[in-house]
Amino acid sequence: MNTPKTTFKENAMSSPNLPPIPQIPPIPDIPAIPDDQQPAAKKRAWWFWGLIGCAGLLVVGTFVLAVVAAIAIPAIMKAMDNNRQQVTTVNQPVQPPFGQAPQQTPQAGAFPANLTGAGQAVAPTAPTGQAAGQGVSNAWPSDPSGQPINAPAWIPYYPNANGANRLKETVDNRGVRRGGLSFSTADSDQAVIAFYRERLTALGMQGKEWFEQETNSRMYEARSADNSRSLTVGASTISGITIVGFGYRSAN
Repeated sequence: MNTPKTTFKENAMSSPNLPPIPQIPPIPDIPAIPDDQQPAAKKRAWWFWGLIGCAGLLVVGTFVLAVVAAIAIPAIMKAMDNNRQQVTTVNQPVQPPFGQAPQQTPQAGAFPANLTGAGQAVAPTAPTGQAAGQGVSNAWPSDPSGQPINAPAWIPYYPNANGANRLKETVDNRGVRRGGLSFSTADSDQAVIAFYRERLTALGMQGKEWFEQETNSRMYEARSADNSRSLTVGASTISGITIVGFGYRSAN
């Protein structure tokens, strides 16, 4: 006769001579380490911060040129590439900034007053200590590397400018020069634009002023009657420093 088989566990539990199987206690949670007991971050060596400082000086040293390339020059190139309509100032309304209503059409050779961001008209002013056309030299200084800039002779150098850079120039087979210039100044962007508007008007060039909201730049473009000369000026004030960039075309 077959007897039912029993497992080891059943025999152990039914046998009075074997002790009970102990239960495994639960594993306790590991407490989190308080923030004030976290291991301290590894300190940087003194020379590491020295390198950071040197890099910072290099950044500051190239700040002006970088801002011109990023702000003023794109606005200038945009204006030149779009080939804006040549201004005659006769039956040609001047487009004010920020979408304000156009002013009365100016007379031939006349220019309207500047407009502030609030739409208030202000009289154009020459740089501090300079009257328009007085004490102004057209000679541009050398660039930071000591090379002469040799800008077209009809483009005046701003009297209160700090330094100058040639950004680019090409000359085609007809001798037409196209290029860019830049400088910085502590004067306002309105003063810079007013200066070039008055100086270029004295040369018989006709132009107009507008505001590029995308780049926060005040712009002025002027052309000669025969279209042999044109100059686009962009000025943007950042933290009290006005960055000025030029795009020019000169056939003589």
